[in-house]
Amino acid sequence: MYEQAKMMIAALLKAKFNIDLIPSKDGKSNLSTDERSALVEKYGEDFTAKFISAFDKELSNPGGPTLELTTAQADLATAQTDLATAQADLATAQADISSSAVELTAANNKVTNLQTEITKLAGLDLPPPPAGSGNSSQGAIDHSIALYGQTTVSWQQIEGRPWNSRARSALMATEGFEIAAVGSVDYSALEADLGAYFRERKMDDIVNLVPELTDVSMIFPLEYGHLDQAVLTTLFSTQFSQAFQEDFVPQGGFSFEAEILQMYNVGVDHEFKNMKDLEKQWIGYLSKPDGSKAIKMGFVEWLIIDMFKKMHNEQQIRRIRGTRIEPTQGTPGLSINAADGVQTYISKKIDELKVIPFLMSTEFAPLSLTNVVDYIFEMVMKVPQQFRDTGNLATYIPSDLKIFYDKQYNQLYGNNNDYSGPESDKVKFIQSMKVIGIPYSGNSARIFITIEGNIKLFEFKAGEMFGNISWNSSAKVLTMDTAWKEGVCAIGVGKKRLSAVGADFSEQVIWVNDERYFSTYFLPINADDTTPSVAQFNQLITGVNTAATVITDIDDMAIGTYAILKCGSDDANKSTISATLIFDEMTADWTPEFGDTITLFKRAAGEIIDVKRTTAATGAIEIAADDDTPDVAAGLIFITQTNTVPTIITNLDNATADKEYTIHGGSDTNSSTIADGGNFDLDDSEGGMTLSDGSFIRFYASTATGSLVFMELERG
Repeated sequence: MYEQAKMMIAALLKAKFNIDLIPSKDGKSNLSTDERSALVEKYGEDFTAKFISAFDKELSNPGGPTLELTTAQADLATAQTDLATAQADLATAQADISSSAVELTAANNKVTNLQTEITKLAGLDLPPPPAGSGNSSQGAIDHSIALYGQTTVSWQQIEGRPWNSRARSALMATEGFEIAAVGSVDYSALEADLGAYFRERKMDDIVNLVPELTDVSMIFPLEYGHLDQAVLTTLFSTQFSQAFQEDFVPQGGFSFEAEILQMYNVGVDHEFKNMKDLEKQWIGYLSKPDGSKAIKMGFVEWLIIDMFKKMHNEQQIRRIRGTRIEPTQGTPGLSINAADGVQTYISKKIDELKVIPFLMSTEFAPLSLTNVVDYIFEMVMKVPQQFRDTGNLATYIPSDLKIFYDKQYNQLYGNNNDYSGPESDKVKFIQSMKVIGIPYSGNSARIFITIEGNIKLFEFKAGEMFGNISWNSSAKVLTMDTAWKEGVCAIGVGKKRLSAVGADFSEQVIWVNDERYFSTYFLPINADDTTPSVAQFNQLITGVNTAATVITDIDDMAIGTYAILKCGSDDANKSTISATLIFDEMTADWTPEFGDTITLFKRAAGEIIDVKRTTAATGAIEIAADDDTPDVAAGLIFITQTNTVPTIITNLDNATADKEYTIHGGSDTNSSTIADGGNFDLDDSEGGMTLSDGSFIRFYASTATGSLVFMELERG
């Protein structure tokens, strides 16, 4: 029995694994290393160890097979079953891999087909969509319709929808919005339209329409660390050297001129309110992180970014043409009046007789767009030679005037550039002196010359405008406020004089012309202002008032000075002057029409009289009746007459390029007309002009197209 079992097992091992039983030194049967590896590979380490142990026991037992052999045989059968299961699982996995590869190939083919289709569609020249194809009932706007303006749906139209118009012109989204200048978020004007289609935004397509202006510290250096006032000292000295003498003859001296840097407190106060209602409008998608809170911080944070840009822009404009006006407590003030800018600072130095202006308007000619190149040359030549020849001076002019300077320079002298840049960036014939355009100068005619870097901007701390914000939340209203300090000052200005008569220009380091504004410029008066100020300029123009406004006084008008008021409104609420109180010596009430002026003179304290009145057409040259090509060589302002037949003006004979011409209407009988076309480029939104009695139109004679064309500037 034993031998039979032994032979059977040995035969099985030989047939299955090619294993020969080799007796060991102990007399027991054993396996070689290769034979053992064959078992391990087939059945695993655990089973092989158990099999060998049981096999040795069995072979060493002279009594024959025991229970261990039976157990080993059972384990072998189990292992064979497990092997079959594993092989089946492997086959299934291989089938799955094959199926996935087929699906991946199909997906790649689909992507390739879609890309081909997209490329094909992108090349098509599609016409604008048909009108009315938008579907407001589904709460969505058809962007392309609103961009083209082809719709009858009210809230998609361009006309009367400035946010749609701005968006269309910028080729952006068709929705826009604007933050109110005073108070909190003003969405009442948009509610009717926005409520029609804004329920849930699929993308953030709110367009921020506030541009970020260039920082003027690129022209005027910015310095920090000044809290309130600082004294900047300029040293002036007389001549020292002389011919040698045997005796001791002292000569020369020093004097110091103090310049006070004035820092101004500027701030922002704002409140965010009525924000709960916004949940039902178009900011719903911004409210999700805030849940049902009354204050929507997600939206507030978005507004703050826009507010910072607006604050930055206001500061850049203020740094150039700001005028500090102390606030009326409890009343919001204008950003332009929060601090003095460069223009006002220079005007104050003129008033203090530290800077004596060159009398350019009388000694040379009034500044105009057609004489700016020669005007600046003549002005620079008035600067004392010892300063002019240093090569450290620059001429600063308003940026708009710099455009005409470049244009006229190139017309007169050619556009000759070299590696150093355009020659028009230098003063003609004085190539050591730069001409620098100052942005945001408005209608200023002020030109000044000084050492580069002499005029500086000042702040207390860097980034203080944005870094000092305080927040307070109460009664479902969120408020924020911030405060900072800013100012402008020159390191060197000039020695204070007792009189401007016979002044020595060598005792100053800032030289200016005598015109702050062009003679044709009028400074706007705030709406409803009954006591306008001439502190900045003595030519004022009234605006659109909210109610009938009677001027009762002229603020800051000194005895012996003039003020000119011009009517800038054509509605029922025009500003007027009654010949009473301080004006009781006037010849009559002033009830002007659009364009009329009145020249006032302050004769004594509490007494202002009128010395001159003009209408819009005063001094205008008459155009002969029926003249359709009037000759304008004799002037710039003209007025039509009563024509015998309808008359269309087709050209202005003998006009000069770069000049402005104004034509007033003088009759309602066969009024002269001007069509948009030919020699006239009129405002597209206005179309042709009918010169009825009391109307006017103003042109600029331009050669931009190669021929003389009269481009409309304004009409009324």
